[in-house]
Amino acid sequence: MRVTPPMRRSPSLALLLALVSTVARAEPKAGDTPIEIQVTGDRHERENGAGDLELSGRELSLRPSRTPADVLQAVPGLIAVQHAGGGKANQLFLRGFDADHGTDVALFLNGVPLNERSHGHGQGYADFNFVIPELIVALDVHKGPNDVRYGDFATAGAIEVKYLERWPEDFAKLEYGQFGERRAVAGVSPRWGDGWSSLFALEAAAAAGPFVVSEDLQKLNFVASVSRSLPDGAAFDARVMSYGASWNGSGQLPLRAVCGEGETGVPPPSAYGQPCIDRFGSVDPSEGGATARQSAELGFRVQAADVRVEAQLFAVRYRFGLFSDFTFFALDPLHGDGIEQTDARTTLGGSFRLVHERSWGKVRFKSTFGLESRADDIDNGLYHQQARRRLETVTAAHVAESSIGAYFEQRAALTPWLSTVLGLRVERLQADVEPGGGQQTAGRSHATLPLPKFGIQLRPWSTLTLFAQYGRGFHSNDARSAAAENARLMAPALGYEAGLRFRPAADLQVYATAFLLDLSSELVWAGDAGTTEASPASRRAGVELGARAHFNHWLFADVDATLARARFDTASSADRVPLAPTATLTAGFGAHPKFGNYRPFGALRVTAVASRPANEDASLTAPGYVIEDLAAGLRYRDIEVGVDVMNLLDTPWRPVNFATRSRLSYEPAAVTGIHFVPGWPRTIMGHAALYWQ
Repeated sequence: MRVTPPMRRSPSLALLLALVSTVARAEPKAGDTPIEIQVTGDRHERENGAGDLELSGRELSLRPSRTPADVLQAVPGLIAVQHAGGGKANQLFLRGFDADHGTDVALFLNGVPLNERSHGHGQGYADFNFVIPELIVALDVHKGPNDVRYGDFATAGAIEVKYLERWPEDFAKLEYGQFGERRAVAGVSPRWGDGWSSLFALEAAAAAGPFVVSEDLQKLNFVASVSRSLPDGAAFDARVMSYGASWNGSGQLPLRAVCGEGETGVPPPSAYGQPCIDRFGSVDPSEGGATARQSAELGFRVQAADVRVEAQLFAVRYRFGLFSDFTFFALDPLHGDGIEQTDARTTLGGSFRLVHERSWGKVRFKSTFGLESRADDIDNGLYHQQARRRLETVTAAHVAESSIGAYFEQRAALTPWLSTVLGLRVERLQADVEPGGGQQTAGRSHATLPLPKFGIQLRPWSTLTLFAQYGRGFHSNDARSAAAENARLMAPALGYEAGLRFRPAADLQVYATAFLLDLSSELVWAGDAGTTEASPASRRAGVELGARAHFNHWLFADVDATLARARFDTASSADRVPLAPTATLTAGFGAHPKFGNYRPFGALRVTAVASRPANEDASLTAPGYVIEDLAAGLRYRDIEVGVDVMNLLDTPWRPVNFATRSRLSYEPAAVTGIHFVPGWPRTIMGHAALYWQ
């Protein structure tokens, strides 16, 4: 089945950018009106381990959040990078996982899962680019497979993103910067009377980037929501969203062919009488893609005495098309190795959750029962293409995939210093694959997996909490690989964790965690090749250390470090897990004081990633980097101006590296080496702002 890329560049985007000329810094930090945040549950319920926490609007407002990826990097230990144009999902690194685009990190927005099963580009693909940073009021972070509320893809962890229900102030904002970066966003919250909250937001953005072939990123985004508080503690909310983007990609460049880079032991382009490639150039200028997403959500919650009930329904329509070229002329010396990947799906789902709190003497209990269901109707494919013209179908399929998960959790505060968490989740997944062309195999498969969880918390002092927990989790495998190999749909994982959180002062906390995670052997669908790849079992062990502090409600500082070791369970010395992060560090501070009507603000962030093996025998290395970002500005009454500087010291860096076997048009044979995507040079972007009530 032919799936046409869903969105083409439109002149309406440029018109919107020109029309939205009043501007604003709409983060919660700027408003005079307190933001009302409704967060289900309490801190005790959210914290299973030392690595679990909620990042509130207070902390997020003191961080520079220029892009959705910046917001994700507020999660301690998580690194988010881009490697194929600004419209493609970020590559995520967490707890020793190169989670690709989401294979081992579960992402949710307002309770709706973002990871896509059996996706045309990769399992668990989670596009976060449609998220509007100004709308985010909180991030709920859970590390490891230890929380009973999360099933598929929650092996390294799960992240829930929560949107505002209303703006603290209506606003409009315009950003303009180097490399053709432009962005306009506006939001209003009409007042409908007591008990009602509403929100409307519109975002448009464009960018050329520093590349020889313009990235030509264009995106348009709309969000509308309404909520109503009803008598007797009940409430409902409804939300619709629409997003579309298109872009060009510079592609992954072979290090051996790039000016000033080179690669030892490999002849340079000059040896063949060819010029080298600019660092921001490309081998195949036809790379790029387009995507679109529309969704609707409906939620209801009620609190009656000691019982809380929540329910949600959602529907998502999604389209995706991506043109890539990773190996150039290694497979087809005449037409090249360009590929097109497509994915068109409709997803329907819902959830139900009941929480009952009670006491027996001095012992407090919290019982939670939950039920979740999801169904995906998918058409996807892989095609051989040249300059975005299809040559042949490699594989195409229609996939009907559904799941149901039921869970029960029992929390018990046995004494003021001892609490336990005991839970069980049972997940059932089934899929039906029908060939649509090429080499795809038909098949049906299903699997059921019990996922027990256990945790204990000790509080010897009011300032110190000790955690220990165990959990079984999983990530699903691509249904097409299960059909082709008659293999299981689920790859189980076992997680063990121990740690502490120390709060010597009300606004200061320090945490330390040691973790161990075993991931079973699995079959991975390699979407770039249309085949399956087997990998042995793996183990990740490491530690996380961090601290965060708030001072006087206007100054925030934090530091988070992760050390991890990832190995395959094999007798061979070639046991490295390629690209698994070995050490990461993020640190910074943000300030937003007030001097009468003047409110200056500023933030400085540092991100560091250590070098790591790019292949199993560590003969190739993905180099590390250190990057600094700066944000500063001033608000006076209802007007604000500011500037963001990315890569402050203009460091040449490579956020993405792969060990790839490829052949350039002039090379006599294919060569295995590092392919990389260059990080942006120093980029300055200014904004101006207007608020009103």
